[in-house]
This record gives sequence, C-alpha cells and structure tokens, in this order.
Amino acid sequence: MSLELSAVSHSYAKDAPKILDRVDLEVPSGSAIGLVGPSGAGKSTLLAIASLLLAPSEGKLRIDGQPVPARGRVPATLRQRIGILPQNPRSFANPRLTLGATMAEPLALRDGLVLPRPGRYRRELEELAREASLDPELLARKPAQVSDGQLQRALLGRALALDPALLVCDEPTAALDPGTTAQIFTVLRERASAGAAVLIASHDRASLAEHCDKIHQLSALQRADEASLPGLPAQMPSDDVERT
Repeated sequence: MSLELSAVSHSYAKDAPKILDRVDLEVPSGSAIGLVGPSGAGKSTLLAIASLLLAPSEGKLRIDGQPVPARGRVPATLRQRIGILPQNPRSFANPRLTLGATMAEPLALRDGLVLPRPGRYRRELEELAREASLDPELLARKPAQVSDGQLQRALLGRALALDPALLVCDEPTAALDPGTTAQIFTVLRERASAGAAVLIASHDRASLAEHCDKIHQLSALQRADEASLPGLPAQMPSDDVERT
C-alpha cells in the first residue's frame, strides 16, 4: 500500500503559524522511508496525518493512488490497514490491560468485540510476540510489570496484529537500549521487504541509514530541496540514501 502526501500544510489554529508547509512525501509499497528533523519541527504532526489520525489543513493524501477524504469519516477497513508504533509506550498503552490484551485490541475491533479477549487469539498473539522478540510469558503482565523495551515490543506486536500494509513509526526506539532498538528496526525492515510501506521518524540516523531505503529531512521536504545530514556518507544524497 503506497502513501503519497502532496502539498500538505497544517496549523493547529486558524491564525497560528504553519507547523507544516507544502510537504511532498512518497512512501512506496515495499520500502522503508526515514524522516529526520529537530524536535518541534513537525515530524509527529506529519506522522499523525500520514496515519490518518489528523486531517491536514491543506493538501492531499493518496493511498494506492486513491485520494483520502480531507474531511469526514475514514473507512474502518482503511484504518485497519495502518499500524502505528508510538514514541512513548507508557503514554500509549492502557495500564489496566495486560500486554496480551493490548496486542489483541486490533483483532477484537476487527471482529466487533467490545473487549479484547487474549485467550481467543492465543495462537496469533504468540506468533506476534515471537516476531517482536517478546517472551510470550510476558503477555499476562501489565505495563507496570515490564520494562520500556518489553512494552514497546508488545506495542510493535499490536501494530503488526492486522498485517498492516502501512506502518507509521514515531521515534519508535527513543530511550530504548541498543539491543531492543536493533530488534525493532530489523522487524520494520523485514515488513518493508515483505511489501509494506514503512515510514519511520527517528533521531537515530545510524539505524535509519542501515535499514531504510531513503532518508528525508523534513525541512528539505518543505522547501523541495536537498539537505545535508551530518554523519551520513558524503557520497550519498541526504534525502536518497540507498541501502547496501
């Protein structure tokens, strides 16, 4: 499932400055695209728009070449094709649910259930846990009983539960240890290689350079020019870093 943003702008109030100004971005199917920029530059806003959680003030979104309505209800069948991996797992996960119930939520919504029932999806949850490098024994624990890395792995499993065609990841490894960071980036890369479109905003340029097909700097997307990213190989364009 490809994603295209055309001349997307956004402000949070009518007379407020624009957080985003005429951004053009393409995330083709089967690719992992990195997004970098300083804190407060608008990366989270852009990812919220890309994941259909926020309607842009101006501009157009297309998924698989089809326009997404700028206003109005987005079909549930379309939302279910999008997986979201957040920056802060503690603020995203419901502290009253076990990790298994958290991962089962998308499956329950798909099946029209009011509450997630981990027992009903035991096999699926165990497979998701293995893909996310999460010990299945932790599925019975609540967020307060696991580490940040373990909780983020559970949220990765949740994001993958419906086999999404688009994965939108907002600083998914912030404050995590190197081992967990490598595991999460590896899974995201594998999903892209299997055909998903993956968009990752991160300050971890080394991991982006290793796992992404291209890296874009947000300011360059808004100005439609190229930017220089310190630390990337000098022979590679900063917004078109090819994997080797």
